[in-house]
Amino acid sequence: MPEQWRPVVGYEGSYEVSDLGRVRSLDRVDRTGHPWCGRVLKLHPVSSRGYRKITLYRDGEGAQRLVHRLVLEAFVGPCPEGMEGCHRDADTTNNTLTNLRWDTPSANNYDTVRNGNHHHAKKTHCKRNHLLEGNNLAGGAASDRGWRRCKACAHEGDNARLQGREFSIELADIEYQKLTGVIA
Repeated sequence: MPEQWRPVVGYEGSYEVSDLGRVRSLDRVDRTGHPWCGRVLKLHPVSSRGYRKITLYRDGEGAQRLVHRLVLEAFVGPCPEGMEGCHRDADTTNNTLTNLRWDTPSANNYDTVRNGNHHHAKKTHCKRNHLLEGNNLAGGAASDRGWRRCKACAHEGDNARLQGREFSIELADIEYQKLTGVIA
């Protein structure tokens, strides 16, 4: 299927965006009467949050815009209130229309978990160096969100709260040994 181009919302007649996430300028004459030839534009390097961006000009003023939002606005429509632009594969540089959708911040976060890019989903050890696998991997709501929690430390934390005492690393290590058979 050939690449499809649509006008960039707010920059109609000056710029177009494609369903493959490319942006081009159109042939035009600027306010000083200088003619410009249209071309496919180079995208800025990835922003600090990993998103592709581009600077668009109108009346001599430049404004940086996120490419995934340009694609969604042109092909899907304006962003509904409370929604944001989401990348299905969690690759923020993949701005093809088939990879984008408007969705909730929660669903966007779930994409990062599902694709293995969430920082909690990558954990292999808890902060007390207990291995997060097998019997020591806590379930429940946290695991549903992709978080990896240490069951030994969670048990010791619960016991400490119920007994009105401070958390004990030694007791957490004993709990870890009971769960895994490994001495911490």
